[in-house]
Amino acid sequence: MSLINKPTDTVVIYPEVVTTSPDGNVKTEPSQTGTPCRARIGPVISSMETMSKGYRTVEHTSMTLVGWQGEELGAQSQVELRGQRWAIDGDPDRYNGSARTRRTTYALKRY
Repeated sequence: MSLINKPTDTVVIYPEVVTTSPDGNVKTEPSQTGTPCRARIGPVISSMETMSKGYRTVEHTSMTLVGWQGEELGAQSQVELRGQRWAIDGDPDRYNGSARTRRTTYALKRY
C-alpha cells in the first residue's frame, strides 16, 4: 500500500442526493444517512485558516477516501470528521498516474 493511500481517520460521508422541494423544484442536498469510510486527512497547501470580516474563521483541509465504493462526491456532499461537519470546497483533484498513486482528493472547509 502506498503511503498516499494509508488512512489516518474514519469519516462519515453524506453523499449528494437529488430531491424535490415541496413546491416542485428539483434540488441537491446532502443525504440524511451517512456511510462510514476510512480517509487520509492532510493539510492544504495554502493557508490552513482564513479570517473574514466579523472574525469568522474558515478552516481548510484535504481528504482522500480509502476504499470508497460510491460515486465521486458532489458539491452538496458533506463529511463528518472528528465530530464536525465539513463541506466539499470546489471540484475534486483527480490524480490519474500509476495504479499505486491513482486517487481523488477533496478540499474540505468548515465555517
